[in-house]
Amino acid sequence: MKIIILFILTFNIFAMSKKAVILVHGLNNTKAVMKDLTQFYKGKGYDTFNVELKGHHADIEKIKNLTKEDWKEDVLSMYKKIEPKYKEITYVGYSLGGLIGGTLLLDNKVKFKRVNLFAPAFKVNWYVNFVKFFMKTPIAFSLTSKTPKSYRSNKRLTPLAYNTLFNLIDEFNEKIKTKSKNLNIPLNIYMDPKDELVSFSKLQVLKNEYKLKWNLYSFKSVEAYRHVNTTNKAYSKKDLIKIRSLLSE
Repeated sequence: MKIIILFILTFNIFAMSKKAVILVHGLNNTKAVMKDLTQFYKGKGYDTFNVELKGHHADIEKIKNLTKEDWKEDVLSMYKKIEPKYKEITYVGYSLGGLIGGTLLLDNKVKFKRVNLFAPAFKVNWYVNFVKFFMKTPIAFSLTSKTPKSYRSNKRLTPLAYNTLFNLIDEFNEKIKTKSKNLNIPLNIYMDPKDELVSFSKLQVLKNEYKLKWNLYSFKSVEAYRHVNTTNKAYSKKDLIKIRSLLSE
């Protein structure tokens, strides 16, 4: 009996010594957009957990009817599932995935050893807000996604499909006014300053306004669509080596 108990305790201690990483994709992406990052962390000895957000199964009708709470719960439920088993959990979010992680951190519902975000949608470029205007029109039409086919969930999205994203952006920017201390942590952001959706300059202003301990790293993407910056082929060999070095710190 004592041997069995000792084995269980030893097993639990071993399990607790492991490292885990939660990876969360962006709006209208599949988990494939995080494939290269997943492989990188596996190579570093991490157990990897990819969250597939609700509505990202090539179902254009379902995605536009979801709420921001649905997506936050997708990530939070994964965190609660693995948190008792690991001493060290890293969070990696891309675009919408970065926004979800940031919002959960503001609410103090999660704690991560490291946070690496790729073009997190905390602040978008001014022209992106034109989609809000189209959301109010009765005209039925959809917008073509610029995301490469191998990474996207739907070829086209109606303006209403972006409604949940905008709601979450609004929530994040309202909460950071009073809860910025929860985001005053070592947090790395990687993006192209000419990103088509997320505003690099506005992220810099956000960091300075709340005196946050963020590191904003500027890397030029070699992809035609700069916003997709999670893949190895998005960077020059030199920049890719630099990013991998930063992710390993």
